Amino acid sequence: MPFYWSKDARLRVRFVLVIATATAVISPMFFLGTASGHDFQFHLASWMEVALQWHEGVIFPRWAALANYGFGEPRFIFYPPASWLLGAALGTFLPWGMVPAAVIWLALVAAGLCMLRLAREWLPEAQAIAAAVLYVGNPYNLLEIYYRSDFAELIAISVFPLMVLHAVRLKERGWRGVAPLSMALAAIWLANAPAAVIATYFLTLLLVTVSLAANSWPVLLHGTMALAGGFGLAAFYIVPAAVEEKWVDIGKVLSPNIRPEMNFLFTHSNHPEFLLFNWKVSFIALVVIAISAVAVLLSRQWREQQKELWWALALWAAVCVFLMSPPSAFVWKLMPQLRFVQFPWRLLVPLNLACIYLFMAASIRWRRKYYSLLGIALTFFSLGVFMVRDGFWDSDSEDIRAIRVDTNSGRGYEGTEEYAPRGCDCSELQPGSPAVSVIGESAARDVTRIQITQWGAERKRFVVDSGRPVEVALRLINYPAWKATINGRPEVFGSVPQTAQILLEVPAGKNAVEVVFTRTADRTCGGLLSITSVLILAGLKLFQTAGSRRGKHEWS
Repeated sequence: MPFYWSKDARLRVRFVLVIATATAVISPMFFLGTASGHDFQFHLASWMEVALQWHEGVIFPRWAALANYGFGEPRFIFYPPASWLLGAALGTFLPWGMVPAAVIWLALVAAGLCMLRLAREWLPEAQAIAAAVLYVGNPYNLLEIYYRSDFAELIAISVFPLMVLHAVRLKERGWRGVAPLSMALAAIWLANAPAAVIATYFLTLLLVTVSLAANSWPVLLHGTMALAGGFGLAAFYIVPAAVEEKWVDIGKVLSPNIRPEMNFLFTHSNHPEFLLFNWKVSFIALVVIAISAVAVLLSRQWREQQKELWWALALWAAVCVFLMSPPSAFVWKLMPQLRFVQFPWRLLVPLNLACIYLFMAASIRWRRKYYSLLGIALTFFSLGVFMVRDGFWDSDSEDIRAIRVDTNSGRGYEGTEEYAPRGCDCSELQPGSPAVSVIGESAARDVTRIQITQWGAERKRFVVDSGRPVEVALRLINYPAWKATINGRPEVFGSVPQTAQILLEVPAGKNAVEVVFTRTADRTCGGLLSITSVLILAGLKLFQTAGSRRGKHEWS
């Protein structure tokens, strides 16, 4: 009698394997400490800052008050909120030393479950589970964890399979598939901007491919609706980031070593450390490209069962390989916003998805499929071991403790050049500067008394008592969202040259000064667009549900 797995047993096995794989990926952290990659301090400082602002009552921070050693920057306007909200939430009930591993583990489990959902749609059970496990431990995930510590991109990667699933299903579901696809795209935009740019372009390519392969123009129509819905749901982040881009030096995000043309596979550079990292990534990419080529060639028979998805993923793989190579330099310059992806090897995100899925599809008809699955698993495992041994580990949590001390003490942390308001040279800012200082002759300082009554993240209050009019400079960078009042009356303020600190002219006498980070029109507009999108998509869902009920009633 053949052995039978119940539905509940199969469900438990899937979850256990995904969770076990995610745990295995982070297991080196149990012994070696936290992987402290390139972006580790940026993310950890953001999490701690958000957690501190929550204690002040700022539920959704927009201004990073402790950045630039207390002078601040609009980090939370430009960096998507998913990662810093998740990290801060975990940090409220977990020791900070555990939070990075917890964020990684949750992102990997989500990635595995999303890939499982995609794979089970068109692959047999065994291949679907294998695809989920391999997606959790794919080489780019390992690179993100052990080398880069880009937690936000890791979260975005987890949603990519759902985007593919709902895009392909538009052919059957029509307008009913618009809302799920919109939510998947919005989730990526709210996690990581470079990954979102990649997702937007590749979703467009996917929709065009499916439409042509299925000879179905409604796919493009519903896909366009989903794109609009995704942008609408994420508008509360996208609109302010796009509008206020002109208020900061966002161009510095493309400094010489992080421009696309300097980061193609196997590039050449006079910077030894930069060159070494690029070649490591290039070797990893070469392995994935080789497996992808095999997967595309050997999965052609599966194309008869699901030609739309096969063509879409095969084209994805080809485009990824092209965009990671120097001949694609003109594309990076021509396509809007694509240059802000910075690193062409970020195209390993869609390439890994296509590689794993097509490899599993190809293995369906292989006689010794388990040997091939073991081979690709060992390949990924070997790459992981290499990266673990080669990565930088914060074994005694020194980095975490240093960031925590700097945030809790109010000293602050290093800012990000591309988020610095225009006119601000961050190198000129002096750590440890007083919150309010008098500009001018020493005699003015002798007759001026300053009392700080509140110095929060988005609200500063102090009293200046002076026998003569004085100019005061705040430990705060000028930004259009800041508004000042003196004794309740609106006041126009200037900036200190080079540092762009807020500079206020205060009249003689005792004056109450208040500086508040206000809601700008673009933030209000973005919020309204998001609310409108939620209502429209919810209306579509209700209409769909009502239609289904009427259909059942007619057939009963």
